[in-house]
Amino acid sequence: MVEQNQLNRINTLLQEMTPSLITEVQAIFEQDPDLVRRYGTTLPNLVEQEVTRFRTLLVGSLQFDAPHILGHELQWLEPVVIVRKYNLDTVAKHIQHFRARLETEMPDDCRPQILDCFDRAVAEMTSLKVKG
Repeated sequence: MVEQNQLNRINTLLQEMTPSLITEVQAIFEQDPDLVRRYGTTLPNLVEQEVTRFRTLLVGSLQFDAPHILGHELQWLEPVVIVRKYNLDTVAKHIQHFRARLETEMPDDCRPQILDCFDRAVAEMTSLKVKG
């Protein structure tokens, strides 16, 4: 379990990286013509919601040492992606990018716990092939 002072620091860092992460994930989504067609001018709102939800669920997962909190969201995402016929590669790239940013920007003293929590949550996914 992550100590409260570490959790506060992680939350602050995640808050700080959110605007650039939104921009980067939006660029990933904009490379998918189907998403651009489906969401048009509302695509930036969708991206902001996704990044914010991931951030919030990751903090909750760390706070309670419960990767299943984020894992449950990812499991819920899988059938939605499949039923709506989204490009699975785009979704996987989004998740991989989030992890890459965690790996490079989280503090050394808690990075292993963060990545372990994230990786355990992602491991619960079956349809999306996300590489750590």
